[in-house]
Amino acid sequence: MLLSVNLDDLEEMKKFSIQKAIDIAKMINSEEPKIQFLLNDESLVFTVKDKLPESSVLGKYYYPHGKADIYVDSHSTHELLMGTVIHEFAHHLQHKSMINHQDWTTGFNHPQQDALYQKYKELCRHSYASCSPKEMAAEAFRLLMGWEEAKNWELNQSFREDWFEFFYSEELFQSCLSSSLDENVRERYFSKLIEEFCSNME
Repeated sequence: MLLSVNLDDLEEMKKFSIQKAIDIAKMINSEEPKIQFLLNDESLVFTVKDKLPESSVLGKYYYPHGKADIYVDSHSTHELLMGTVIHEFAHHLQHKSMINHQDWTTGFNHPQQDALYQKYKELCRHSYASCSPKEMAAEAFRLLMGWEEAKNWELNQSFREDWFEFFYSEELFQSCLSSSLDENVRERYFSKLIEEFCSNME
């Protein structure tokens, strides 16, 4: 038995508690608790592990296995854990895009992703987003999916707009934006769909 959580269900996500989900997962399998998260017809199984006191690692994606770990301790908040889930899910979508689309190359690299990293790495300095293009993309995806962490660079509108356009242009990321907890992101997503539909009708 595997506990599944549907990230596409906005009403469910508004009352969802990842701490409760972890407790249930531990009841199902105390030795290796797992939670499956579903988003836009993709799924990723997380193994819940204890976070070591000296470690700053919150999550880890295992390529090419398509699995992830999430590290939890008594200080882990719902927002921090869910942000980690979305961040690692972004790596999963990068992985799947690399397999299925020619613009993506080994190491989760994409020309436009790399260009945005060069454009914004100074803005994101001293944060995890500045580590590499793939990490900035995962952090941008977390932000656009509505899991903010009150970091200064998250307030930059150009950063948000540029990364929205990138994700909207990528097949596996695009529909995920419709499930964002950020109402502005959802509105922009549907507005672009309507614009494209009307344009195709002309």
